[in-house]
Amino acid sequence: MAAIPPAHGSDPAAPVVYDLEAARLRKARATSAAPDSTDITEAGRELALAHDITVGTADVRQERVEALKQQILDGSYSPDPAAIARRILEDEA
Repeated sequence: MAAIPPAHGSDPAAPVVYDLEAARLRKARATSAAPDSTDITEAGRELALAHDITVGTADVRQERVEALKQQILDGSYSPDPAAIARRILEDEA
């Protein structure tokens, strides 16, 4: 087994002295110099905007969904296949 070389310039038996007060001062200076801050990314802003938009329209969509469910249940729902195809093609363009 190889021996571990001694550290240069240090006495392995020397006691470690830690200046607690100086460490507290350094920490206080570091935390007071840089206040907390946040930054919202562009994607976060877009998500918040989408959320705000959908919150206002949720009731209208729910009413439409309920009306369509009722039409399906009573057999009066008859979608127009050509209109559906047109909308799909418009959304892809």
